[in-house]
Amino acid sequence: MEDGSPLMVYSQQQRQALAARLPDTPVALGMSYGSPSLESAVDELLEQGVDHIVVLPLYPQYSCSTVAAVWDELGRILAKKRAIPGISFIRDYADDVDYIHALAASVRASFAVHGEPDLLLLSYHGIPQRYAQQGDTYPQRCRDTTRELVSALGLPPDRVMMTFQSRFGREPWLTPYTDETLKMLGEKGVKHIQVICPAFPPIAWRRWRRSRCRTGNLPRSRRPAI
Repeated sequence: MEDGSPLMVYSQQQRQALAARLPDTPVALGMSYGSPSLESAVDELLEQGVDHIVVLPLYPQYSCSTVAAVWDELGRILAKKRAIPGISFIRDYADDVDYIHALAASVRASFAVHGEPDLLLLSYHGIPQRYAQQGDTYPQRCRDTTRELVSALGLPPDRVMMTFQSRFGREPWLTPYTDETLKMLGEKGVKHIQVICPAFPPIAWRRWRRSRCRTGNLPRSRRPAI
């Protein structure tokens, strides 16, 4: 993209859209890996005098490798401060009604342009199987998203599949693998497949802008921030 990487462009657009919906609340963007960093986002908010920060990791489904890593980094950052703000940490939103509605709207928009497919494939980012065996709830949270999205769309179960992508290394990752599944479906003669990646929220950012912004549950403070 002319303005930079898609991840950065869409993340900044999400930040700007949220800031427009919350004109009295400072909104900052920070990344676990890259720039702007999570630490720079925290410092930006503290410099504006906030005393309570709501941290929203943009990972819809909890995993120790993503959401918990943000928590760990946040703790490292705050450990260096003499005075720390109040913190509210949103663990995940895998089955949040507005998130599901945003995904469903994105799918319906695709169906309207390309027609209804023979199969809708939900491809999630993968994690090593040993993480799940050690208690990571990520696979279940992916299933929760899939269940709610299928219900919202009213699709029969035989027209939906859930797979995992982006594996690397030699150890087993969550299955079924997206690439192998697509090859198998082609060999079976499935002609029309549409793919959505529910673990990558920027894909639906335009729909999110239209979702209702619920601030009633935020902790009371003199100057909250997100």
